[in-house]
Amino acid sequence: MAVTGLPAPFTASYNGHSFSAAMETLSIDGRPIYDQAGRTIIYVVYHITIKDYVSGNGADPGPQLELIRMRLQTPGQQFRYQNKGFGNLTINVGNVKDVVWGPKPRLLSWKPFGSLGSEITWEVEVAIPECTTAVYQFAYMEFNYKLSYRIDSAGYTQRTYSGHLSVPQTRQGGARTLRYTADQARENIVPVLPYKFRRSSQSFDLSEDKCKITFRIVDDELPSPLPPGVVHASGSHHITNQVHHALDSLWIGTIAAEYEMIPTEARAQPWRYFIQLATDRINRATQFGRVNKKPFPVIIISFSATEQELYGRDRSSYTMVYTFGSSLKEVLRTSGLFQPIPGTDYFAWRTSMDLAHHPRGTARLAFNPGDDKILDLCDQSYRKPVQNPPPDVTSPGTEQVIEQKCPEPEKSWLGYEQRIYEREEDATVPLKPLPQEAVPYKPNPADILGLGVGIPDPGAGDQVLRGRGGYVSPYQGSQQQNTIVQTRTEPYIIVTLEGWAMRVCYPIAKPSLAITGQGAEGITLTPHNDEANGFKTWEATRWNGLPVIAAKWRLSWIMNRSLPDGVTFVPNPIVHTRDIRR
Repeated sequence: MAVTGLPAPFTASYNGHSFSAAMETLSIDGRPIYDQAGRTIIYVVYHITIKDYVSGNGADPGPQLELIRMRLQTPGQQFRYQNKGFGNLTINVGNVKDVVWGPKPRLLSWKPFGSLGSEITWEVEVAIPECTTAVYQFAYMEFNYKLSYRIDSAGYTQRTYSGHLSVPQTRQGGARTLRYTADQARENIVPVLPYKFRRSSQSFDLSEDKCKITFRIVDDELPSPLPPGVVHASGSHHITNQVHHALDSLWIGTIAAEYEMIPTEARAQPWRYFIQLATDRINRATQFGRVNKKPFPVIIISFSATEQELYGRDRSSYTMVYTFGSSLKEVLRTSGLFQPIPGTDYFAWRTSMDLAHHPRGTARLAFNPGDDKILDLCDQSYRKPVQNPPPDVTSPGTEQVIEQKCPEPEKSWLGYEQRIYEREEDATVPLKPLPQEAVPYKPNPADILGLGVGIPDPGAGDQVLRGRGGYVSPYQGSQQQNTIVQTRTEPYIIVTLEGWAMRVCYPIAKPSLAITGQGAEGITLTPHNDEANGFKTWEATRWNGLPVIAAKWRLSWIMNRSLPDGVTFVPNPIVHTRDIRR
């Protein structure tokens, strides 16, 4: 015959230890834990305090009591509390699990009664969500963030997005391994990048218990879109004028830019971006450049490129200097200042930055739950004991010496510059006619006294002595006072070649001069050198053991007639030559 209406038997146990029928529940305290925003309860922490009596059987009850002691103070085990007037608490049993690494024993008070047994007071803490739809693992337990906006004096905005996310964790069955962590949610917590913004920085901090990840993401408004793959870029375009003619000017333009690329881009890509920028600006000078209302060519004076970080971030800088012609009225259009930068589009740039803006960056680092295990003194089987680091047994490396070899002759030149100029020798002589009578000589007293003025001659009436070195002027007796210019021969042309050169390893030959071109027939060159002319060569220095040879020269020739149009001088054409005709 079945008996109905009787209460179900109670159950209270933890980690394999069952409490006796004489146990007493001293208190059950529940404390709701709100999220950081204070908007919802993420779980409830219960403190359950139980008083009971334990005893050991047999002649030596010590091992049994030690086992009870250890069981009641091991965290993360199964806990049952049923039919004690509180409803059922079954933690880490079935689907219901503690969400913050519990249950966690908090107190064990032990009052021995000799060999008869002991009175114990045990307190345990459990954390569980209190709802019928609760999820206990592989879910988001808390997600809160805040936004801050900083606006500078120009109106550009910086947005900072910060907060944290936490997940439930259960040490089920006393396991020491992790099944998942809050870091696995990183991709889902980053916000969408606002239009015309760039992600300046991202930081993520994973807590020690791996339940919580704290994040801070800063987005800055872009003044101008960047080329694809460029993290940061800066540049300038400067023009200044040089007076060229009375009404028009010759201008010098300087374009400089610096780029930093994401690691996945080719290191030479900024070079292409700079050339594209410089070409766009220079093409305007080529199209609209004028001097005296006539087209004026663009001449590139210099170009430099610097790879700033050989072993660091991909940073490089470039500078191009060029000349162009323009009136002041048209220089804004001619120079290309303030024009859009070619090759820039925000959406193309944003797509190219997906790798860099990814919440795990280009390295894609992620925390592996298998890399962390719960460590205490009760189990260290999975980890090697702490050891002193092994001694440094590395041997010093062999010194590397860069061996210098002489380059090929055509590649040995360090510099070669010369200029050619011509001057016309007229072969004219100024002649002065001599006086027909002797010129009187009487020292001027003013000259003797250093007065520098003429004074009257007491013996010559009112005649004033204004002589040169004592000779009386004007000279008497000469009827022809004008200078006679005599042309002794036809004019001839003197051509002078000046220059210097420097090369490694090889001697420098004395340069020669030739005249080519239509109409050069019959023109001869005859050496015309004096003490101011010559050729000198010497060993200037040594470069890593290699001799550096230098030379300088000034050589002249007499040309029998002037050059007709179309005839040019041809100097030694090595490396760099300037032809200056004066």
